[in-house]
Amino acid sequence: MLPDKAVEDAKSAMRWVRANATRLGIDPNRIVSCGGSSGGHLAASIGVLEEFDAPGDDVRFSAKPNAMMLHFPLLDFLAGGTRTMPFLDALDGDKVLGERLSPARHWRNDLPPTLVLIGTKDPMFEFLKGFAAKWKDAGADLALYIGEGGGHGFSTTATWRERSLARMEEFLRHAGCFEAKPAMQLGTSAAEAAPVIRKDAAANEPAWIVNGNNKLPKIQRVLGTTDNVRAVFRDTSGRQLAEVRDLFHQHTDVNKLVPAGDVRIEFYDQEGKLILQTSDLKDAVKIKETK
Repeated sequence: MLPDKAVEDAKSAMRWVRANATRLGIDPNRIVSCGGSSGGHLAASIGVLEEFDAPGDDVRFSAKPNAMMLHFPLLDFLAGGTRTMPFLDALDGDKVLGERLSPARHWRNDLPPTLVLIGTKDPMFEFLKGFAAKWKDAGADLALYIGEGGGHGFSTTATWRERSLARMEEFLRHAGCFEAKPAMQLGTSAAEAAPVIRKDAAANEPAWIVNGNNKLPKIQRVLGTTDNVRAVFRDTSGRQLAEVRDLFHQHTDVNKLVPAGDVRIEFYDQEGKLILQTSDLKDAVKIKETK
């Protein structure tokens, strides 16, 4: 499938989501497009390009997202390429089609809020850095997040994943797609669930330190599973501080994510169900099952 047909499909998908917003239980005015690399091209194209509507599309429903998050995106088929080939090769060298399919060549100040994430070692870094500077100076709502030393795909790596997610959440709040605080307080109420784990903030300590001891093995035993376990850190007011996905299969330095102090940790299974939370009695750590 050539990129023009892929853009048609992406626009059709966005229109379907918006047309079925009530059935899906979502807000049709808070829909975000997000993608990486060629997926970033599609996420940008549906917000920028005015053509490439598929035959039969119900154009009463807009294909334009309310915000765009573009990870190391291809935004200009006529500017550069990968380390092995020019981008234009994907279009059989068709420069006219390349210009039509390049979001960067159709950018405007009235586009939805946009976040571009790019690593400094990505072949597209210099182009995207210049592109972002140009449009920020022109008054566009466009932010650039730079991964120092990161290559193509940097935001999906263990080194950058949590920091990238935090920046994405910040951007979504700016774009009006998130409430100032999480709208739903999961698990027990703030009155029932006391803050529980004091994080050791020593920079040279291993991750998941609780009162000076590595509690990860104990948590694993209590959970009874290591598959797709997600951990959410909250402060004493219940505000989310950080989230670590796939807890047992990646190394995460909590000290870089969570400020020193008392925090509560909630553990969720792969279906999003709260299965465990921590509780504190006289500064002693207990892991309590929540049915």
